[in-house]
Amino acid sequence: NPEAQSRLGVWHAGGQEGLAKDTAQAANWFRRAADQGFADAQFMLGIKLARGEGLPRDTVESAAWLQVATWNGHAEAARRLSLSREAFMPATEAAVQKRAKELSDGIRGPRK
Repeated sequence: NPEAQSRLGVWHAGGQEGLAKDTAQAANWFRRAADQGFADAQFMLGIKLARGEGLPRDTVESAAWLQVATWNGHAEAARRLSLSREAFMPATEAAVQKRAKELSDGIRGPRK
């Protein structure tokens, strides 16, 4: 269940519900849910990648996940992506769009 997996990511990220704070586990759960098309998890994974929380910082991968979440109707992802685009070079934007398409094509399950 991608919604439950995303919730586990939130709990690990914040050390909630009796779980120790573990940013790597949080990123793992967000990725599992994101890969199944859950927009909230796609957004959170994009944020974690931008900050380097639980996995290496990767601005292209971050923006690609934010783009996928935007395509899946996540308004905050669209806002954050718009803000981050101001810092992109044209070549970076092309790489983001290419990677976002690859991620979107690889998602299994319903998109929310």
